[in-house]
Amino acid sequence: MANIVIDKKADRPDSVWPIVGRKDHDAPSVFRPEALLREARRQRQLPAIAVPAICMLDPDGDVARHLKRNGAGRTHQGWACYHTELLAFYLDGIGEVGIVGCAVGAPFAVLVAEQLFASGCRLLVSVTSAGQINAIGPGYFITEMTQVLADNPKFDAWVKNRTPARRWGKPEELVGSAVFLSAAASDFVNGQIIYIDGGMISVL
Repeated sequence: MANIVIDKKADRPDSVWPIVGRKDHDAPSVFRPEALLREARRQRQLPAIAVPAICMLDPDGDVARHLKRNGAGRTHQGWACYHTELLAFYLDGIGEVGIVGCAVGAPFAVLVAEQLFASGCRLLVSVTSAGQINAIGPGYFITEMTQVLADNPKFDAWVKNRTPARRWGKPEELVGSAVFLSAAASDFVNGQIIYIDGGMISVL
């Protein structure tokens, strides 16, 4: 019978596995929505086209399937998020709206939501077959697509003066509310818009 050699490296306090060695845990994550989208666009050779300002998450996929079946939705050519499809359709009185179907599970739904906001979405609505309709209403956030606005001194000053928090939002500040709306904790929440805007809506 052959001898089985067990690696004792993990038991040695002076040793660290290469994959977890030399890590700066205080450094900002490189897996930001903007970076993920930029690489996805490069790999898939997609143009940098902003998504509709109003978008929907359709976890059950019923609305998205209905739109495709009736030819009412078209695939958005600039949507780069892997494993999902963004359909764009026109809603009377609203204009163009985007919808992502079957974004199931809180972590994945949060990833999709972050990438939608980084791609130009301004209002995200979550719709389920249970009749729940809730939304996140973000203020002005620094993303790859809005950086040009933040670099404009006049527009930057306007945003900061109109926002009680006196600053732009950070994309990661949307995560908590997105997790909440995607989890069972919000099962009894309906018809609500959670504004994450540094207080801007309260002074308009």
